[in-house]
Amino acid sequence: MTKTNEHHAEVKDEPKDRFSSDLETLKSSFAQLRDDVTKLLHNTFGTGKSGAEMLKDRASTAVVDLKDRVGEIKDCGVESVEKLGQKIGERPLLSAAIALGIGFILAKLLTTKR
Repeated sequence: MTKTNEHHAEVKDEPKDRFSSDLETLKSSFAQLRDDVTKLLHNTFGTGKSGAEMLKDRASTAVVDLKDRVGEIKDCGVESVEKLGQKIGERPLLSAAIALGIGFILAKLLTTKR
């Protein structure tokens, strides 16, 4: 009868051992999952920070480029005004006649007949 009792005790302990083993496996799996999620979040935040830094660098570069272009346009405008001033200075009577003609044409176009 001792063999039967031992066999009966083994049968009772087997589900208990299996449950304990499964519980340890679950604990281990959850610990691994927690570690993986933590690593993933750190990588995501790191990627976000580097992406933000990259966007900041691009924005800074764009601002510098825009300032350079505005400066170039300003310089070009100043040069054009200076050239126009020179042309007017070379032929003042012709320039006055052209300005008078353009003014007359604009006045005719812009006046409305009521």
